[in-house]
Amino acid sequence: MESLKLALRFDITSQFFNSAFKDFVAFLMKPYVGQACGGDLLKQLLAVTVHPPTLWNALVLAHSNQELDPEGELSFAWLMLELLSWTEKPPINIDTAARNITEQQRFLAAGDRDLRALGYRIKHVLLTKTAGVKQDEFGPGGRHDNDHHDFRKIAIYPTDDELMSKQPAFYRPANAINQQLLEDRAGMHIDNQFRLLREDFLAELRIDVSGPSSNAKNRRPRLKLQGLSLAGSYCGTARFKTPFALALSVRRGLEQLSQRNTAERKTFLKDNPKFLKHQAFGCVLGRGRIVTFATLLRVDELLTEGEPAIVLRTPDRTALEKLLMALKVSDQLEFLMVDTPAFAYEPVLRCLQSTVELPFREELFAISSEEVEAAVRISPIAPADLIEAIETDEDLDMKTRLCLQKSVSLDSSQRQSLLSGLRQTVSLIQGPPGTGKSFIGALLAKALMQETAEKILVICYTNHALDQFLADLLDIGIPAGDMVRLGAKSTNRTEPLQLFKQAFRGSRPYSVINASKEEAEEHETSLRTLVTSLKTFSPSKHDIVEHLEFSEEDSAFFSAFQNPLEDSDMQIVGKKGKRVGEHYLYDRWRHGHDAGALSELIPNEHAWIWAMDRDSRHAKIRTWTQQLLQDKVNGIGSLVEAYDRSENTLREAWSQKDGDIIQTKRIIACTTTAAAKYTKQLRCAAPGIIIVEEAGEILESHILTALSPSTKQLVLIGDHKQLRPKVNNFALTVEKDEGYDLNRSLFERLILAGFPHTTLRQQHRMCPEISTHVRDLTYPDLVDARATLNRGPIRGLCGRVIFIDHRNPEVIAPAVADRRDMGKTVSKQNQWEVSMILKIVRYMAQQGYGTGDQAVLTPYLGQLSLLRLELSREHDPVLNDLDSFDLVRAGLMSSASAAQTKRPIKISTIGE
Repeated sequence: MESLKLALRFDITSQFFNSAFKDFVAFLMKPYVGQACGGDLLKQLLAVTVHPPTLWNALVLAHSNQELDPEGELSFAWLMLELLSWTEKPPINIDTAARNITEQQRFLAAGDRDLRALGYRIKHVLLTKTAGVKQDEFGPGGRHDNDHHDFRKIAIYPTDDELMSKQPAFYRPANAINQQLLEDRAGMHIDNQFRLLREDFLAELRIDVSGPSSNAKNRRPRLKLQGLSLAGSYCGTARFKTPFALALSVRRGLEQLSQRNTAERKTFLKDNPKFLKHQAFGCVLGRGRIVTFATLLRVDELLTEGEPAIVLRTPDRTALEKLLMALKVSDQLEFLMVDTPAFAYEPVLRCLQSTVELPFREELFAISSEEVEAAVRISPIAPADLIEAIETDEDLDMKTRLCLQKSVSLDSSQRQSLLSGLRQTVSLIQGPPGTGKSFIGALLAKALMQETAEKILVICYTNHALDQFLADLLDIGIPAGDMVRLGAKSTNRTEPLQLFKQAFRGSRPYSVINASKEEAEEHETSLRTLVTSLKTFSPSKHDIVEHLEFSEEDSAFFSAFQNPLEDSDMQIVGKKGKRVGEHYLYDRWRHGHDAGALSELIPNEHAWIWAMDRDSRHAKIRTWTQQLLQDKVNGIGSLVEAYDRSENTLREAWSQKDGDIIQTKRIIACTTTAAAKYTKQLRCAAPGIIIVEEAGEILESHILTALSPSTKQLVLIGDHKQLRPKVNNFALTVEKDEGYDLNRSLFERLILAGFPHTTLRQQHRMCPEISTHVRDLTYPDLVDARATLNRGPIRGLCGRVIFIDHRNPEVIAPAVADRRDMGKTVSKQNQWEVSMILKIVRYMAQQGYGTGDQAVLTPYLGQLSLLRLELSREHDPVLNDLDSFDLVRAGLMSSASAAQTKRPIKISTIGE
C-alpha cells in the first residue's frame, strides 16, 4: 500500500492519467476486485488512491481543463461514483466537486453512453444524499445530542440525552414526501423510513430500560450485573480474532459462578447455555443513567478462572470511549439485559444509512396518474420468446415450455400475473387466500432462471415462509445445487441448501489474511498495554504541566508555573539550602499557597492565576485530570479503530468463501433480516432479479435495503387486503391515522398510488361454505376451483362453519403487554373459551383428526399463553417463532419449552 501511494503521486500529469492511471482504475473496476474481502480491499485501495488528495485534486483539474481522453474520463467518473457512495468516514469529501461537475453536465452530456450512465448515477446519489438534509426550524437537529439533520450521522443506539429528551422525535408524514419533486422523493423517503423504523425500535427499548413500571413490572426477571470494573481487553483468541471488546469484573450478579470452583463452573456453564447468553443485548447504567448499549460475549475461560469477568462490545468508538471514561470515574456501573430484539433492527437501519442509490425511482415514487403511466416500463431482461408464447397460446402447457415435472395449465388471472412478472421492471401480483401466489412465484423463478442469465434473490419475512417457498422451488424442478439459503434456520428439506453446507473449492487470499493478522496482532499488543495502564492511570504533576504546555485554553498556566530563573546562572534555594525543584511553583499553587521564594519574580500577567482561591484551583486540576484521562481514552479509541479495521479485513478475507459460494448460485434465498446482514455478499453477487414473497406483510424499509444498483427487475407477491407489517409503535401506524403509515407495505403503497397490478382469482384451499364469507367480506371476485366443490363432510360436525355465542366475559391479562393489539398496554384472556376449545380438540381427536390436523387461532397473546398452558397438559402445542418469542419475553414460557416439539397442535395468534 505504501508503494502504491508513492507510485500514484510520482507523476500527476494528464499523460499519467491517460495511461497508467486509467489502466489501474480499470483494474479496480473488475468485479473480482470489488468482491475480494467483502469489498474491504477495494476500499483500502481507493483510500490510498485519494488520500492525501494530491492526486485527486490534480485529476479534477485535468478533467476541468478537458485534458482527459475518453477512457480517462470514464475512469475518473467511476472513481467519483465509488467515493461518493462511501457513506461511513470517506477518505476525502468529494461532494462539492461532484456537484459542480453534475451542474455543468460534463458527464450527462457526454457522447459515450457508459459515461452518461455514470453521470446519471452520480446525479442520483447526490440527490439521495442531500434530500432531507436541508435545515429549517421545524426540521430535524438540535433536540438532543443524537438529533442530526443528516440521518446518516444518527447513532442507531440512543444516548441517555436522547432518551431523557421530552421533545418528540422528528419524522415526516407520508404526504409530506409526496409533495416533493419526483427526483427528491427517494432521498427523503429513505431518510424518513430510517427515522420511523428507528423510532419503532426505540418505542420498545424505552420500556425495556425504564426499569419497573406499570407496563414492565410483570415481565420476566432480567439479569443485572452490578459493580463493573475494568479488567482488561478482549480480542478473541490467537486463532480466531474478534472485534475489540472490554473484559469487566463484576462485583454482584455472578454468584452462581463465583461461589463455585473452576470445575463446577465449567459444568454449570455447559449445563446452562442460556446463562449469560452469547451476544445478548443490554445497556450499561451509571446511577440510573444510560452510559452506552453493548453486546455481551460469553467467554467461558474468563468466567471459569479466578474472578469471573464478562466481555462487552460497544457499537462504535464513541460508545467505547464513554464506557471507558465511566469505568474510571465510577464504581457503581451495572449491566442490564434488554429483551428488545435489536438484531432485527440494526442491520436494516445500517443498510438504510448506507443506501445512496435506489433503482426504480420512477416506479417506486410515482403518485399521479401521469407519473404512474410513465413509470410502467418493460424490463430490459424480459424473455420475449416466452412472453410471446404465453400470449399467443392460452392453452399452453408450461410443462413443455419450462421443463416442469408435470403439466401446468394456467387460468386467465394466472396468465396475466405470470406475464406481468416476466415483462415489467416492477410487477405486483396480488394473491388472495388459497389462490396459489407461492406457486406463481415459483413458476416465475423457474421461468426467469431458465430464460435469463440473471441471479435471482428470493426474500421472505419469516423463516417459515422462506422454507415453504424453497420447497415450492424444489417441487417445480429447480435443482438444489443451483440454490443457497442464507441464515441459520431451516427445515429438514431445506437444510442441504444452507450456506455452511455448501462445498468450497476456491482458494482464500492468504496474502491479505497474513498481512491483516500481523497488523491486528500488533494493534492488539499495543491495546493490551494501553488498557492495562488505564486501569491504574493517575496523572503526575509532570503530566499535568506538560499537558498545559499544549493546551489551547490554559497555556497561561504553563507559563505561570515555569521557574523565571531557569535559564539564568542564579538558583533559588529553600529551607536548609535545598534547591527548588522543577515543579516548585505548581506544587505551591495546587496546595493553595503563594509563589513562596519566587513571589517577587511573578509577572503581573500571571497575578490572576495566583489570586485564585483554593476551590477554583482544585476545580482546574480536576478539569486537567479529566482532559488527560480523555486524551488517554481517545488514544485507545483511535487504536481500536485501527485494530477493528484490520480484524474486519481479516474476517472478510476468511469468509470470502461465502461470497464465492453465493456467486456460483442462480437463486439466493433469505429472510429480509438476513438480506441486510449479508448485504456485502449480495452486492457482490449482484442479483438482477428480486422476488419478494409475503410482500404485503413486509416493512417497506426491508425491501428497499435489498435493492441495489444491479437490480433490473422487482417482483412483489402478496396481498394488501390481509395482514399489514407488524410494528411496536401504534402512533406510527396506518390505524392511528396520523399519516406516518410505517406499517403500510411498499406493496400496498404502490397499489394505492394506482400502480398496475394483477390479481389471482381462483382459490384452491377453502370449501365454498368458508370461501363465501371471504368473498362477501373482502374478495367479491374470488372463484372456487373445481377441486374445492365436492369434498366430504367433516366428521362429527353439522357444518363447516360454526359460530358460538356465549355470555362469559373476558378478563384483562396484566402480565402480558400485547404489542400485537395496537394501542393496548395489556392483553386479554377468557378461561371459558379455553375450556371449550380443549373439549373441541378432544372431540375432534375422537373423530380421527389428530393434533397435527388441527390449528387454534386467537386474537390475543394473553389467550395464547392460557391456551398453551391448558392444552399442554395433554398435548404439546407448536408455536410459531414470533409467538414463542413474545411468550418467553413476557415470562409466560421458558426458552426450553419453546424448543420442544411432541404431538404438536398448532396454536397461533391470528397474524400467523
